[in-house]
Amino acid sequence: MNPPFTSRIMLILFAVLGLSLMAQYTIQLPDSVGAIPITGQSLAVLLIAYFLGLIDGSIAILIYLILGIIGLPIFADGGSGLDAITGTSGGFLYGFLLTCLLTNVLLDHSESDIKSIFQYMIVGTTLILLFGGLHLRLFISWEEVWMHGIEPFLPGAMVKLFIATIVAYGLKQYVFGESNTAIAATVLAGKSNTEEE
Repeated sequence: MNPPFTSRIMLILFAVLGLSLMAQYTIQLPDSVGAIPITGQSLAVLLIAYFLGLIDGSIAILIYLILGIIGLPIFADGGSGLDAITGTSGGFLYGFLLTCLLTNVLLDHSESDIKSIFQYMIVGTTLILLFGGLHLRLFISWEEVWMHGIEPFLPGAMVKLFIATIVAYGLKQYVFGESNTAIAATVLAGKSNTEEE
């Protein structure tokens, strides 16, 4: 059963809005500690990828990236423009899209047990850090990538993946359960169709 087209559009737009807002929650690290701010983006990306799935999740993240590139101040700390993609933090930005694609292609997350959800979030978090680190290597050495682009973010990344796991599990159990709401049914139907494709 195909979810209503308008419902899918609304969910995608809601995801774009949520990602844009979460990006504004930033912790700017000193230059001596890290070159890239810690943001709420990755938390939003994990949840978007998990609940919207391969197609709709990727569309939402792609729209977010396009809007930021063309000038809307929706990247971390109100950033925007192509420079944000080509700069030091660019790998994290386009890595969001690649992470959504890969996690949904590689992993079967139809199971709603907390272990499966946690594994999904671990893989997603690892991919985001991987793409961010690989891109940052264009500017600094591998040692500096670890010291300034990976290690400072590990505690925050762990916290965010735990939060994403708890939120996803809670929604799966108490919202997307037998007594589904209309929006829950729409999301689940969309994910089912994506997996069949």
